[in-house]
Amino acid sequence: MYGGRYRGAFLLLVVAAIALLAVVAVADDSEATVTGTPIPPTGDWVIDQDTVAIGENIQLDGYIYVPGPWTLSLDGCTLAFNNTLLGWSGIYVGWSATLYINETSRAAIVRSAAGYENWFFIIDGDAYLDGAQIEDVDYRIENWGYLYIEDSSIETHGPYGIYSYSADLHLGNSSVEVMSPGNLGDTYGLYIRYGSASLYNIDLTVNVDMNATYNTSSYYGYSYTYGI
Repeated sequence: MYGGRYRGAFLLLVVAAIALLAVVAVADDSEATVTGTPIPPTGDWVIDQDTVAIGENIQLDGYIYVPGPWTLSLDGCTLAFNNTLLGWSGIYVGWSATLYINETSRAAIVRSAAGYENWFFIIDGDAYLDGAQIEDVDYRIENWGYLYIEDSSIETHGPYGIYSYSADLHLGNSSVEVMSPGNLGDTYGLYIRYGSASLYNIDLTVNVDMNATYNTSSYYGYSYTYGI
């Protein structure tokens, strides 16, 4: 008698738990939203109005182009590039445009769909990376405008980590890792020339598979470099 009553109560608890999990799953899915320029099913994502993506899992086989004066915010999103042609996929932030990649309760990740398919990242406007994980960048992150990086990790494949020329850079509490194949000449974690930079608490790693001589750190003209 009591066993049946307890079993019935247990079954009710199990049903209630399953229902609660279903509600949570629906709530999590419903949090993924895009306002502004919709994400294309194929091709390039060209922003033509202020756009905010929240909690989205995005796969692109083209590039993202943010022209001025528009803003693109990727908040708690995972973005993966299917770069079937080298140099075809990536992010370009145009003059007077702004990009935000922010960690929320969800991670903010930008990477290639496969580690060997690298993507470009070029900034002529403003870009803000806060708590972002940036992986598989081809050659370097190229900054010609304003680049703000805080509490983030950067991984590039090429001779540079971050290349900032006639531009402004803020880099703090972050890591930069350069994966160089070893046939690209001198390799630098940071290369800053003719611009301003605020740098602090940087974990810099340069992995090079070759025998050569590299700069450890140097200042010449208006250039400041971190390397190996």
